[in-house]
Amino acid sequence: MRTVLKTAGSAVLLLVSGSVFSADFLYGGFASLYAGKILDGEGSEFFATDLNEADCPCFITDYPDASYYTDDGIQFGPDSGYGLQGGIRFNDRFSLTGQIEGQEGSDFQPELTWLYLRTQVNENLIIDVGRKGIPLFFYSDFLNVGYALPWVRVPGDIYGWPLTSYNGISATYSALLGEGSYRIGAWYGSERDTDSRAYADIYWGSENFTIAWDDMLGLSFEYDHDWLVFRAVTMQSDNDEKVYWDDGTSELIADDEKQFFYGVALLIDYNNIIFQAEYNHFRIHEPNTHHDDDFTSRARFFSAGYRLGEFTYLISYSKYTDYEVNFGRQINSTTSMTIRWDFADKMAFKVQLDSLDDQTEWPDYTDGRFTGDATVIAMGVDYVF
Repeated sequence: MRTVLKTAGSAVLLLVSGSVFSADFLYGGFASLYAGKILDGEGSEFFATDLNEADCPCFITDYPDASYYTDDGIQFGPDSGYGLQGGIRFNDRFSLTGQIEGQEGSDFQPELTWLYLRTQVNENLIIDVGRKGIPLFFYSDFLNVGYALPWVRVPGDIYGWPLTSYNGISATYSALLGEGSYRIGAWYGSERDTDSRAYADIYWGSENFTIAWDDMLGLSFEYDHDWLVFRAVTMQSDNDEKVYWDDGTSELIADDEKQFFYGVALLIDYNNIIFQAEYNHFRIHEPNTHHDDDFTSRARFFSAGYRLGEFTYLISYSKYTDYEVNFGRQINSTTSMTIRWDFADKMAFKVQLDSLDDQTEWPDYTDGRFTGDATVIAMGVDYVF
């Protein structure tokens, strides 16, 4: 897996260069084409009737982009997507990088995810200014780059966040530590989404939903030693949310709430044996309320596998739980089996079977569940260039 990550990173992060007027112009990209189908399951009143009127059982593949499989035969969109990246390296110290991505939830229309100016201060320190991915998770830099993932997709139970990019400034300091190396990252910025599909389409069933994270302040630490990578991260920010209903009315959901995120991740890749774990804890505190009333969530993920020549075999388990006073709790767990075949240079074929167990307890709904149980199979090809 470590080799795959490095290959994908070098392939996608500005692959090709040519010297023009003393500046290097660089470009690269990625694409994923998948087909998937719901095999079995049981829909919920909330998702199938009250919210999307979808033909369920359903299975959400991408929370930020609101992509999901329905019980409507073979579908090609939910796990498919693309990205294009370009940049200019002005000299050894300064470069400019941009990236657009297209996913099913946005009808594959290109959306700007990166646009930042990088300054290489010295051999240890890098400063970026502009738009980047929020580095909350182990795979944040390659969130939708299928080739960089051992699975078909990142596990939604732990990676299901409404915002994935931010505008601001970040600094990264890296150096050797013993026989390994470490990297410390810090960032400050904000992000506003005036059309949050994650909330409008998946949770609220509204005409529109706006969300803003201000004063976003984060810190991460990563240690890399041969076959082991450990990462820890924390972030806090202000949170504002507003929902717009179909009848033209609106409702303020969150007003200057404080939110806090903590996460850890571990990757072991030793003699073709692969193990990965990730955990995060999230809390939102509303002003002038008791901390016992805070919205809290916990998510965890484990994956173990074995690499045999061109093939990688994995079994994974993820679980998400949250709690909010007077509303109930969402509880989802997913067990997955994945086969990856690196059949060509910078190309991989994958097939994955997911079994979702929905134990959500929402008293306001008759069956109290979210999407309902579902079993889904997906297969396709990832490519970087």
